[in-house]
Amino acid sequence: MYREQIKVLDCTIRDGGLINNHYFTDDFVRAVYHALSKSGVDYMEFGYRSSRELFPPEDYGAWKYCDDDNIRKVIDGIGRGPGNCCLELLVGFLKNPKFNLTPILKVIQDYMIPMRKEIEWGYIIPYLITGILNEHPRSAIAYRKTDDRDKYAKFYEKMRLPQE
Repeated sequence: MYREQIKVLDCTIRDGGLINNHYFTDDFVRAVYHALSKSGVDYMEFGYRSSRELFPPEDYGAWKYCDDDNIRKVIDGIGRGPGNCCLELLVGFLKNPKFNLTPILKVIQDYMIPMRKEIEWGYIIPYLITGILNEHPRSAIAYRKTDDRDKYAKFYEKMRLPQE
């Protein structure tokens, strides 16, 4: 049995941008938007309403910011961020007939899997660790750039230590 009152929010673009500084193509963002619309996902987060002084636009792709112009490019034309629950798992688990898993799997197949050849994307243990410890994934992202990148137990123990 499903709970009709549960709403699903996808933050593929907003949180996913942590791994590539929000350098997504408009085609990719549009494909995610259409897949989420067809799948029945209730909400999609596009980017941040953040200070351009703190986060200079020249250091980030266009999708760092949730500008109305950016959103129009997508609408007029699902979470894979570090530490988040995979949208395909959540939608499958909810068993709500309003959700359609096929469009989500199609955008994963057509866009996200090929993207993995260039950037690390998707479920990785250090992101799980930061998620269960309620920590921002920046430490997992940094750890993945070290020689110890696959020493998960070491990373877990390090994350459990009190921060100075």
